[in-house]
Amino acid sequence: MKGARRDVILATAAELLAADGIARVGRREIADALNVPVRAVNDVGRSRSDLLRSVVETLPFPPVSEALQQQAQQPSVPAMQALLTAAREVLGSPAAAWDTREIQALALARYDTALGETVQHRLDQRLNALRELVRQLRTSGAVDATVDDEAAALHMLAVGLGLSMVAGASTRWTTASAWTALSARLLEALAAIDPPQGPPADDARSWRARVTITNSPSALARLLRVLSLLQVNVVSVFSVRLGVDAQLVDLILQGPGDLGRATIVHGLDSVASNVIVARGAEHDAEDIATRVLNMSADLVGRPDAAPQAAADRVLADCWEVV
Repeated sequence: MKGARRDVILATAAELLAADGIARVGRREIADALNVPVRAVNDVGRSRSDLLRSVVETLPFPPVSEALQQQAQQPSVPAMQALLTAAREVLGSPAAAWDTREIQALALARYDTALGETVQHRLDQRLNALRELVRQLRTSGAVDATVDDEAAALHMLAVGLGLSMVAGASTRWTTASAWTALSARLLEALAAIDPPQGPPADDARSWRARVTITNSPSALARLLRVLSLLQVNVVSVFSVRLGVDAQLVDLILQGPGDLGRATIVHGLDSVASNVIVARGAEHDAEDIATRVLNMSADLVGRPDAAPQAAADRVLADCWEVV
């Protein structure tokens, strides 16, 4: 019975700490919430710090942190994809990476040895997972020796924590696409210079993409590099100049079955503009000139197909004749 009572007290303490914070929650507040004597709460913790430590010790890791730790132990997707997904989710819901009670414990850890040990243990688990993800990013390719792996892992840890800390106070925020585009650019700098590229997976999906980049060879090289870090195979590339400073690039891609459209879009956003990504079709293996000629020949016999042909040309998901 004593163990069951302790669980109830810890659960109530956890709820109150999440709602009101350590500054407003002590033994008396927990006792009042449960309608029990304060001495009953003393068995769990004799100070606010003790109570917070006991609560944090029982907390599961938030979803984003848990997913990254699982990726570190048993990689299921490219590291670039896992980290871009985490970046997008953290921006949308910072608590998915850091529980507010963990953040409270971090603030008090330097003043309480026992609490500090609990916080350090959880920090080490996160940091070890990020070290492994950095290693995954930099495996099987030439590595830029100017980038320190430990610094990279610590940077990722600090960025996620920083977002979680300012989320409740800052009125200035950014968009998911801008945030993940920045994240993709930073991750590109960490990754192997020559990332590995394997054969298409059995569950590979086809994608069509159209983007605008600057009119330079290095811009196209960066675009292809980001795709390679997502383990996306480029089936065909076609580009055409748009004035002096820009070029339109049409791509046929094949990527892993679990790679979503949003991740491809955000990856391309980091190196290009006007990004359009649509699901591919069987005939997409043909180059763009062949597709246009075939479409034109088809329209001679089927003029009514013109709206669909126009939609296909601009990669529209749906269309309506008005």
